[in-house]
Amino acid sequence: MKQRLILFSALLITSLLLGVASAAEDNLTIDIKHNGTDDFFKSGEVVNITADFNKTIDEARISITENAGSYLVNSQAMDKITTGIEGSNFSYIYTIPANMKDISPLDVNVSGFNASAFVDSKSVSDFLKYDSTGDDTPTGDDTDSSVNVTYSKTNVIPTDVVTITADFNTTVDHANISITNKTGSSLVNEAMNTLDAEDNSFIYNYTIPVSIISGNLGVDINAYDATGALLLNGEPAKDPNAFVFGLDDYLNISIGYNKTGPFRPGEIVNIIANFSQPVDHANISIGNGLPGVSNVNLVGADFVTDDPMDQIDDDTFAYDFEVPDDVSGPLDIDISGFDDLGNLLGDESFPDGFDTSDPYITIISPESEFAAKKCVAFNFTAYDSYGQSGSQLTYTFSLDGVQKSSGVITSGTYKKLEFELADGYHTWEISTRDSYGNTHTTGSRALYVDTKCPSVILTSPQDCYKELIGSTQFNFTCEDALAAQYSNLGLTYTMYIDGQVAKSYGTNITGTVQSGVPITQELDLDDGAHNWSVSVEDGAGNKATSKVRDFYVSLDGLSVSLVSPDGGYVSSNPTFTFTVAGQNGEGAGLPFNYKLLVDGKEVDASCDQADEDLTCSTVENCNCGDFVVGEDNYSIKAAVKDGVNKKWTVVITDCTSSRTYQPDMKSFSVDSVAPACVANLNVVDAPGQTYWQYVNDYPGLYVSWNASTDADLADMPYEVYISTSEPSCIEDMQKVNTTGLETHTDGSLTPNQKLENSSVTDLCIEEIGGTDLIYGKDYWVAVIARDNASNYNSKFSRCGPVRTYEDMAITLDDGWNLKSVPKTLLNACTEDVFGNDSTVLYWDGSCWQFPETIEPCKGYWVYTKEPFGANVQFKGMSSDSTDPGVPASLELTPGWHMIGHTSSYYAPWSTTLSSLNDFELLGDYRFSNLMTYGSSEGWGGIIPSMTDSLLGNGSTSIQYLSSTDPRPVGALQTDGCMVPGQGYWIFMKDAGTYASIESSYKPEMSDYSSTE
Repeated sequence: MKQRLILFSALLITSLLLGVASAAEDNLTIDIKHNGTDDFFKSGEVVNITADFNKTIDEARISITENAGSYLVNSQAMDKITTGIEGSNFSYIYTIPANMKDISPLDVNVSGFNASAFVDSKSVSDFLKYDSTGDDTPTGDDTDSSVNVTYSKTNVIPTDVVTITADFNTTVDHANISITNKTGSSLVNEAMNTLDAEDNSFIYNYTIPVSIISGNLGVDINAYDATGALLLNGEPAKDPNAFVFGLDDYLNISIGYNKTGPFRPGEIVNIIANFSQPVDHANISIGNGLPGVSNVNLVGADFVTDDPMDQIDDDTFAYDFEVPDDVSGPLDIDISGFDDLGNLLGDESFPDGFDTSDPYITIISPESEFAAKKCVAFNFTAYDSYGQSGSQLTYTFSLDGVQKSSGVITSGTYKKLEFELADGYHTWEISTRDSYGNTHTTGSRALYVDTKCPSVILTSPQDCYKELIGSTQFNFTCEDALAAQYSNLGLTYTMYIDGQVAKSYGTNITGTVQSGVPITQELDLDDGAHNWSVSVEDGAGNKATSKVRDFYVSLDGLSVSLVSPDGGYVSSNPTFTFTVAGQNGEGAGLPFNYKLLVDGKEVDASCDQADEDLTCSTVENCNCGDFVVGEDNYSIKAAVKDGVNKKWTVVITDCTSSRTYQPDMKSFSVDSVAPACVANLNVVDAPGQTYWQYVNDYPGLYVSWNASTDADLADMPYEVYISTSEPSCIEDMQKVNTTGLETHTDGSLTPNQKLENSSVTDLCIEEIGGTDLIYGKDYWVAVIARDNASNYNSKFSRCGPVRTYEDMAITLDDGWNLKSVPKTLLNACTEDVFGNDSTVLYWDGSCWQFPETIEPCKGYWVYTKEPFGANVQFKGMSSDSTDPGVPASLELTPGWHMIGHTSSYYAPWSTTLSSLNDFELLGDYRFSNLMTYGSSEGWGGIIPSMTDSLLGNGSTSIQYLSSTDPRPVGALQTDGCMVPGQGYWIFMKDAGTYASIESSYKPEMSDYSSTE
């Protein structure tokens, strides 16, 4: 009770200190209530605590303390219910903890805040009390109920998520879980979740807090029946050490040194410890036989015990250690990491962490007991007892029991001796003596000198062997002169099947054998063509490989089926296709012969394999068949007379087993008479699509012909071919894909390049192999008709050379029209462009002219009594070296001139007339007025100085260009754009050159889709 009085005194002082803020809220009152009938509650009951303020409050926070003064809820935000002129209301849902009996009564404090600033608070003592009703009268169920609590993990580290499962032996209405730290403070006091429909299993997922490092966590579980009475004899199931800090899993420690060992006495070595997570401080121990390590060199007390290390950063610490004089072997190291409370976070031991000794003699060569050359090098390094460099040692070298060399060697340096040795067995030994009187020796070592390669003799199977019954038996012998002389020396062999190590077929395919001992291996191989070989290696590394032998296995036989022809008509020299495969997908490489039978009689046939790697007939190796198994199908050709419902099959002979196979026959009919050539073949340039805003045109040739009348035409009889040079036969040309699914160079489809059915006798060729046709290029086009036997007339119909041109539709309204053309015309005379009955005028800046030809960059007045339309073709700029083209331009003098738009696409006037902009002063154009005329709109135009010189008139939306009816005046005056085919009047302030943008301006076509 004393602690509670201290707590409430502190709250009172806090309220007084903040009295200024409280005074700002005149007469503020806080009414704290709960939804219980009285102040007494049992563990697990859920209480709704409300706080009613008589003034408007932004935020309310609640704290709940036990009778010892510890916080159960510490300044938690309450849920706002309502706020108005009458005040603010807040709510907080609280579950009575399982240990309520021990910590009752509970005090409550509620604080109010406005704009995060404290306003006032109110505390209520003994607000919640323990209801002991029924504690002394447990039911019969209490004594019979029990619980089995399991955890998904008990050795844990912070942030681990563990699952706590409580299985009760009786029906439970609800269960509560309480988790406490080592001081008994509550971490969790919540209801568990029901796990199964029978309500006797509950689950709770809990995230391990950082406080696990400071001590074990305890778990208490309370169970209640439907009336709210406690089960489990009225006591919680307690597990005070449910979760233990997993020291081995939390922290990884590694060490390093500022120099490499071995270390000498007196050296100072800087030891660096790296931790996988930040630690507050670290200790180090160094000695012989530290706990947790094994060391047989224990000679005394540890040199360092739990010395603090120097901190470099949060996860790196260092320690300087002077190697003692009396060390007799490697030293052990132990590193420990701690948090700021002194809790151990991790410990790692490093046996033999300090290497203070080293081998006294290091042999560089020979590296093994074998030498493959007669000149043998003996290369070694010697050290003194502490690995010191610079001191002197004496050495002796003996070979075959005779001393061959002796002298003085500096510690840490190399000594190399070379001797010419005969093939055979030798012994050698090196001895040293250091300045401390210590002697060391390598001991007598064996050396076999072997300069000759081994060999392999293959016995069976022989080349071209045929296995027809079962497993294949392989017999071979490995031989070596030195291994034959010394029985303790073996040879290592490896057997290969089809170039691969044969280990997948069984055991002992690679092994060691004595020289001259025969080896037998038996393997079950798949049907097919195989080869085998054996490699052998002696102890000195000398290698040899046998020759490769071919053989065949045919146990299960072949499967043969006919493919085509299968009904229908064929030509007089048809191709017969069939398949041959081994059973179960095997048989690759097996040779076989064929015979073609037509109407029961053998017919002369020739191989028709397109793949150059497939030999139709060969006698150069074991494969003496016409074909070998392994292809998708096989084709042969034969001359067959015309006839109906003929029968065919093949007889296949397996060259390995001599078994024959003849599949069921298929029927076919022969027709050698080709249909007539198509009539009235016509090929012309395909016009593009002209909208008043732009021209959508691809290079294309429109092809048409008369339908063929032959009775035996194929379902889709017509094929179209094209070439860029004059063909002599149809094979010189490229077949046009007529599905409409080919694509232009820009990736769009070719819907006009399509023959939907046999009744369609026209299409537009727009591309070849995914590439557009080329404007102005010569093409030859042919169309053939095939019959049911795929025959066609070799005297096929063709047209050429023909060309495709970029074009545009010209339309005139009755009366006066202001017109132009964007590019140089193929036929430029006035009558070809505007018709014979039109009047055409051009103002050249000083007088009117009647032009004979129509040119780009210029505008024209055109008068016609009747509406008129024509399609004009553009010439395109030539790249011919004899007469190269020059882009169009027009010299303009001060005053009024007639001009035209020079692009097939609408464009901002500032783009079209960019050549008339003063480059020294951007936006200062050489003209002051630009206007145009439309029969349905009248006159309209722009003045550059009053508009945005870069974006037309500065409009962010298109108004007139989206119209389906021609609105060139609105396009200029409102949308700030010039359109193809329209003429314009321009007033020049200064002389200038109007340059065409014909080949410079090509927008993304997606920008124009909204105008169609």
